[in-house]
Amino acid sequence: MKKLISLLLISVIIFTALPACGVNPQKAVTSQKTDISLDYEDVSVFEEELNSGADLTGKTVKFIVNNLIPDSAFGYNMQTGEHLNFCSSENPNASVGDTVIVKVKGVESILGSYIIAYNMLSVSKTENNVSNTYSQIEEQAVQTDFKIGETWIVDGQWELTVTGFEETQDRNEYSEKTPAAVYIVSYTWKNIGYVDEDGFMDGLYIVLDDTIIDSQGLMGYSYPGDITDYPTETPVGASCNGQVCIGVDNAGTPIKLVVTHYDGNGTKQTANFILE
Repeated sequence: MKKLISLLLISVIIFTALPACGVNPQKAVTSQKTDISLDYEDVSVFEEELNSGADLTGKTVKFIVNNLIPDSAFGYNMQTGEHLNFCSSENPNASVGDTVIVKVKGVESILGSYIIAYNMLSVSKTENNVSNTYSQIEEQAVQTDFKIGETWIVDGQWELTVTGFEETQDRNEYSEKTPAAVYIVSYTWKNIGYVDEDGFMDGLYIVLDDTIIDSQGLMGYSYPGDITDYPTETPVGASCNGQVCIGVDNAGTPIKLVVTHYDGNGTKQTANFILE
Protein backbone atom coordinates (compact mmCIF):
# COMPACT_ATOMS: atom_id res chain seq x y z
CA MET A 1 0.00 0.00 0.00
CA LYS A 2 2.84 2.45 0.86
CA LYS A 3 4.47 1.71 -2.50
CA LEU A 4 1.18 2.43 -4.30
CA ILE A 5 0.73 5.73 -2.49
CA SER A 6 4.31 6.75 -3.38
CA LEU A 7 3.70 6.01 -7.06
CA LEU A 8 0.50 8.06 -7.01
CA LEU A 9 2.33 11.01 -5.43
CA ILE A 10 5.08 10.87 -8.08
CA SER A 11 2.45 10.82 -10.83
CA VAL A 12 0.74 13.90 -9.35
CA ILE A 13 4.07 15.76 -9.24
CA ILE A 14 4.88 14.88 -12.86
CA PHE A 15 1.44 15.85 -14.14
CA THR A 16 1.70 19.15 -12.28
CA ALA A 17 4.98 19.88 -14.08
CA LEU A 18 3.73 19.02 -17.58
CA PRO A 19 1.56 21.23 -19.82
CA ALA A 20 -1.99 20.13 -20.48
CA CYS A 21 -2.62 18.38 -23.80
CA GLY A 22 -3.83 20.68 -26.53
CA VAL A 23 -2.73 23.96 -24.90
CA ASN A 24 -2.41 26.57 -27.62
CA PRO A 25 0.91 28.45 -27.70
CA GLN A 26 0.81 32.19 -27.17
CA LYS A 27 1.17 34.54 -30.08
CA ALA A 28 4.76 34.72 -31.26
CA VAL A 29 6.87 37.70 -30.26
CA THR A 30 9.46 38.87 -32.76
CA SER A 31 12.93 38.84 -31.27
CA GLN A 32 15.99 40.75 -32.39
CA LYS A 33 18.09 39.28 -35.16
CA THR A 34 20.64 36.75 -33.96
CA ASP A 35 23.59 35.20 -35.75
CA ILE A 36 23.20 31.86 -34.00
CA SER A 37 22.70 29.11 -36.57
CA LEU A 38 19.22 27.62 -36.11
CA ASP A 39 18.11 24.11 -36.93
CA TYR A 40 14.49 24.80 -35.96
CA GLU A 41 13.00 28.28 -36.10
CA ASP A 42 9.48 26.82 -35.89
CA VAL A 43 8.99 24.90 -32.63
CA SER A 44 6.00 23.02 -34.08
CA VAL A 45 8.27 21.41 -36.67
CA PHE A 46 10.69 20.50 -33.87
CA GLU A 47 7.86 18.82 -31.96
CA GLU A 48 6.60 16.98 -35.05
CA GLU A 49 10.05 15.48 -35.57
CA LEU A 50 10.17 14.39 -31.93
CA ASN A 51 6.79 12.73 -32.43
CA SER A 52 8.21 10.86 -35.43
CA GLY A 53 11.01 9.45 -33.28
CA ALA A 54 13.87 11.63 -34.53
CA ASP A 55 16.97 12.08 -32.34
CA LEU A 56 17.36 15.85 -32.05
CA THR A 57 20.29 15.88 -29.64
CA GLY A 58 22.66 18.70 -30.58
CA LYS A 59 20.04 20.65 -32.53
CA THR A 60 19.28 24.32 -31.94
CA VAL A 61 15.67 25.49 -31.60
CA LYS A 62 13.98 28.85 -31.06
CA PHE A 63 10.72 29.19 -29.15
CA ILE A 64 8.54 31.52 -27.10
CA VAL A 65 8.13 30.71 -23.40
CA ASN A 66 4.41 30.06 -22.94
CA ASN A 67 4.67 29.11 -19.27
CA LEU A 68 7.45 29.03 -16.68
CA ILE A 69 7.41 26.75 -13.63
CA PRO A 70 10.46 27.52 -11.45
CA ASP A 71 9.82 24.75 -8.90
CA SER A 72 8.72 21.83 -11.06
CA ALA A 73 9.81 18.26 -10.37
CA PHE A 74 12.44 18.79 -13.09
CA GLY A 75 13.75 22.16 -11.95
CA TYR A 76 13.10 25.37 -13.90
CA ASN A 77 10.63 24.33 -16.59
CA MET A 78 10.03 26.47 -19.68
CA GLN A 79 6.93 25.17 -21.44
CA THR A 80 6.05 25.71 -25.08
CA GLY A 81 4.36 23.97 -27.99
CA GLU A 82 1.89 21.21 -27.16
CA HIS A 83 3.98 18.96 -24.92
CA LEU A 84 7.46 20.51 -24.71
CA ASN A 85 9.20 21.08 -21.37
CA PHE A 86 12.69 22.61 -21.46
CA CYS A 87 14.08 21.84 -18.01
CA SER A 88 17.22 22.79 -16.11
CA SER A 89 18.42 23.01 -12.53
CA GLU A 90 19.75 26.49 -13.37
CA ASN A 91 17.61 29.60 -13.63
CA PRO A 92 17.21 30.40 -17.37
CA ASN A 93 16.61 34.08 -16.58
CA ALA A 94 13.63 33.98 -18.94
CA SER A 95 10.02 35.05 -18.45
CA VAL A 96 6.72 34.19 -20.09
CA GLY A 97 6.67 35.78 -23.54
CA ASP A 98 10.45 35.82 -23.96
CA THR A 99 12.00 34.29 -27.06
CA VAL A 100 14.84 31.87 -26.34
CA ILE A 101 17.27 29.80 -28.37
CA VAL A 102 18.65 26.59 -26.88
CA LYS A 103 20.82 23.66 -27.92
CA VAL A 104 19.29 20.29 -27.06
CA LYS A 105 21.36 18.03 -24.77
CA GLY A 106 18.85 15.20 -24.42
CA VAL A 107 15.16 14.32 -24.61
CA GLU A 108 13.00 12.00 -22.51
CA SER A 109 9.35 11.15 -23.15
CA ILE A 110 7.29 10.93 -19.95
CA LEU A 111 3.52 10.44 -19.87
CA GLY A 112 3.07 11.88 -23.35
CA SER A 113 5.22 14.97 -22.80
CA TYR A 114 8.86 15.68 -23.59
CA ILE A 115 11.41 16.58 -20.91
CA ILE A 116 14.27 18.33 -22.70
CA ALA A 117 17.70 19.10 -21.26
CA TYR A 118 19.43 22.02 -22.95
CA ASN A 119 22.20 24.57 -23.09
CA MET A 120 20.91 28.15 -23.21
CA LEU A 121 22.23 30.12 -26.17
CA SER A 122 20.23 33.35 -26.10
CA VAL A 123 17.24 35.07 -24.54
CA SER A 124 15.30 37.99 -26.05
CA LYS A 125 13.47 39.68 -23.21
CA THR A 126 10.39 41.69 -24.11
CA GLU A 127 9.42 44.52 -21.79
CA ASN A 128 7.11 47.35 -22.92
CA ASN A 129 7.66 46.31 -26.55
CA VAL A 130 11.45 46.79 -26.20
CA SER A 131 13.64 43.75 -26.78
CA ASN A 132 16.91 43.46 -24.90
CA THR A 133 18.94 40.52 -26.12
CA TYR A 134 21.87 38.91 -24.39
CA SER A 135 23.83 35.96 -25.72
CA GLN A 136 25.81 33.47 -23.70
CA ILE A 137 27.93 32.66 -26.75
CA GLU A 138 29.13 36.14 -27.72
CA GLU A 139 28.05 39.64 -26.80
CA GLN A 140 28.94 40.93 -30.24
CA ALA A 141 27.60 39.66 -33.57
CA VAL A 142 29.40 36.62 -34.91
CA GLN A 143 31.24 37.33 -38.15
CA THR A 144 29.78 35.31 -41.02
CA ASP A 145 31.11 37.17 -44.09
CA PHE A 146 34.78 36.86 -45.01
CA LYS A 147 36.96 38.39 -47.71
CA ILE A 148 40.02 36.89 -49.37
CA GLY A 149 42.74 36.54 -46.74
CA GLU A 150 40.36 36.61 -43.78
CA THR A 151 40.11 33.48 -41.62
CA TRP A 152 36.92 31.78 -40.52
CA ILE A 153 37.59 30.18 -37.14
CA VAL A 154 35.25 27.67 -35.51
CA ASP A 155 36.57 27.29 -31.98
CA GLY A 156 38.07 23.88 -31.32
CA GLN A 157 37.25 22.70 -34.85
CA TRP A 158 38.94 24.41 -37.80
CA GLU A 159 40.42 27.52 -39.39
CA LEU A 160 39.59 28.22 -43.05
CA THR A 161 40.99 30.95 -45.31
CA VAL A 162 40.44 31.72 -49.01
CA THR A 163 43.91 32.64 -50.24
CA GLY A 164 43.41 33.24 -53.96
CA PHE A 165 40.84 33.96 -56.67
CA GLU A 166 41.87 34.00 -60.32
CA GLU A 167 39.98 33.94 -63.60
CA THR A 168 41.10 31.42 -66.23
CA GLN A 169 40.39 31.30 -69.94
CA ASP A 170 40.76 27.52 -70.06
CA ARG A 171 37.63 25.59 -71.01
CA ASN A 172 36.89 21.89 -70.85
CA GLU A 173 35.86 20.71 -74.31
CA TYR A 174 34.00 17.77 -72.81
CA SER A 175 31.80 19.82 -70.49
CA GLU A 176 28.23 20.64 -71.49
CA LYS A 177 28.48 23.88 -69.52
CA THR A 178 29.22 27.16 -71.34
CA PRO A 179 30.12 29.54 -68.51
CA ALA A 180 30.62 33.24 -69.09
CA ALA A 181 33.58 33.09 -66.72
CA VAL A 182 35.62 30.40 -64.96
CA TYR A 183 37.60 30.97 -61.78
CA ILE A 184 40.14 29.03 -59.74
CA VAL A 185 39.64 29.51 -56.00
CA SER A 186 42.53 28.59 -53.70
CA TYR A 187 42.08 28.03 -49.98
CA THR A 188 43.72 26.50 -46.93
CA TRP A 189 42.46 25.05 -43.70
CA LYS A 190 43.83 23.72 -40.44
CA ASN A 191 42.17 21.04 -38.33
CA ILE A 192 42.37 22.37 -34.76
CA GLY A 193 40.21 19.71 -33.16
CA TYR A 194 37.60 18.37 -35.57
CA VAL A 195 36.82 14.65 -35.23
CA ASP A 196 33.93 13.13 -37.18
CA GLU A 197 31.32 12.17 -34.58
CA ASP A 198 30.11 9.26 -36.75
CA GLY A 199 33.59 7.94 -37.45
CA PHE A 200 33.13 7.89 -41.23
CA MET A 201 35.82 10.47 -41.99
CA ASP A 202 39.49 10.16 -41.10
CA GLY A 203 39.81 13.91 -40.77
CA LEU A 204 38.48 17.30 -41.81
CA TYR A 205 37.44 17.62 -45.46
CA ILE A 206 36.09 20.92 -46.81
CA VAL A 207 35.11 21.93 -50.34
CA LEU A 208 34.02 25.41 -51.40
CA ASP A 209 31.94 24.73 -54.51
CA ASP A 210 28.68 23.46 -53.01
CA THR A 211 26.86 26.82 -53.11
CA ILE A 212 28.02 29.51 -55.56
CA ILE A 213 26.16 32.77 -56.21
CA ASP A 214 27.37 34.98 -59.05
CA SER A 215 27.36 38.78 -59.32
CA GLN A 216 23.75 38.83 -60.58
CA GLY A 217 22.43 36.46 -57.92
CA LEU A 218 22.34 33.44 -60.23
CA MET A 219 23.58 30.12 -58.94
CA GLY A 220 26.98 29.06 -60.23
CA TYR A 221 28.41 25.56 -60.41
CA SER A 222 31.49 23.42 -60.08
CA TYR A 223 33.39 23.32 -63.36
CA PRO A 224 35.78 20.57 -64.53
CA GLY A 225 38.83 22.78 -64.88
CA ASP A 226 42.52 22.28 -64.17
CA ILE A 227 43.53 22.53 -60.52
CA THR A 228 46.77 21.51 -58.84
CA ASP A 229 45.80 21.28 -55.14
CA TYR A 230 43.19 18.66 -54.36
CA PRO A 231 41.55 18.78 -50.89
CA THR A 232 41.99 15.69 -48.75
CA GLU A 233 40.93 14.48 -45.30
CA THR A 234 43.11 16.18 -42.71
CA PRO A 235 43.71 14.85 -39.16
CA VAL A 236 43.82 17.02 -36.04
CA GLY A 237 46.85 19.30 -36.01
CA ALA A 238 47.43 19.13 -39.78
CA SER A 239 46.76 21.65 -42.55
CA CYS A 240 45.70 21.27 -46.17
CA ASN A 241 45.79 23.44 -49.28
CA GLY A 242 42.94 23.01 -51.73
CA GLN A 243 41.51 24.46 -54.93
CA VAL A 244 38.14 24.41 -56.65
CA CYS A 245 37.19 25.45 -60.16
CA ILE A 246 33.87 27.26 -60.49
CA GLY A 247 31.81 28.49 -63.42
CA VAL A 248 29.28 31.34 -63.57
CA ASP A 249 26.89 32.50 -66.27
CA ASN A 250 27.41 36.16 -65.40
CA ALA A 251 30.99 37.36 -65.47
CA GLY A 252 32.18 39.78 -62.83
CA THR A 253 32.30 40.16 -59.07
CA PRO A 254 31.42 39.89 -56.27
CA ILE A 255 30.90 36.15 -56.15
CA LYS A 256 29.67 34.56 -52.95
CA LEU A 257 30.65 31.08 -51.79
CA VAL A 258 28.40 29.75 -49.01
CA VAL A 259 30.32 27.13 -47.03
CA THR A 260 28.33 24.85 -44.73
CA HIS A 261 29.93 22.12 -42.63
CA TYR A 262 28.87 20.21 -39.53
CA ASP A 263 31.41 20.37 -36.72
CA GLY A 264 32.51 17.43 -34.58
CA ASN A 265 29.58 18.03 -32.21
CA GLY A 266 27.01 17.76 -34.99
CA THR A 267 26.32 21.51 -35.08
CA LYS A 268 25.92 23.11 -38.50
CA GLN A 269 28.43 25.91 -39.14
CA THR A 270 28.06 28.36 -42.05
CA ALA A 271 30.19 31.14 -43.48
CA ASN A 272 30.08 33.30 -46.63
CA PHE A 273 33.24 34.04 -48.58
CA ILE A 274 32.96 37.15 -50.76
CA LEU A 275 35.27 37.02 -53.79
CA GLU A 276 36.13 40.24 -55.57
